[in-house]
Amino acid sequence: MSAHRARSLITASERAVSIDKTVYEEGNEKFADVHLASAHDIEVEALHELQWREVQDAISDLEAEDQELLRRRFGLDGTEFMTCKQLGDQEGVDPETIRRKEKILVVRLRSMLRA
Repeated sequence: MSAHRARSLITASERAVSIDKTVYEEGNEKFADVHLASAHDIEVEALHELQWREVQDAISDLEAEDQELLRRRFGLDGTEFMTCKQLGDQEGVDPETIRRKEKILVVRLRSMLRA
């Protein structure tokens, strides 16, 4: 083995971190436990973000009045969450009408997302 190769290996081994290394002085968590948990959290967060974008795209395909009803009903895009009663009072219809419309829209969104 050349001297250059030996130096490279020594340098690399000095920077290597064992997955069994204790991460916190007080605890007994290992690097692998923390690293894998963090990677899993990042993966789950990315999946949720992707799903949320798909939902937003599906909502944008609805009629403007249906989009607005969903935004206000579920508090989307920074709007305030409203109950069926509040929406019904605002629209001049009974809460059951809002509830039925909501159910129809949610079923439509689900079918759009499955397609």
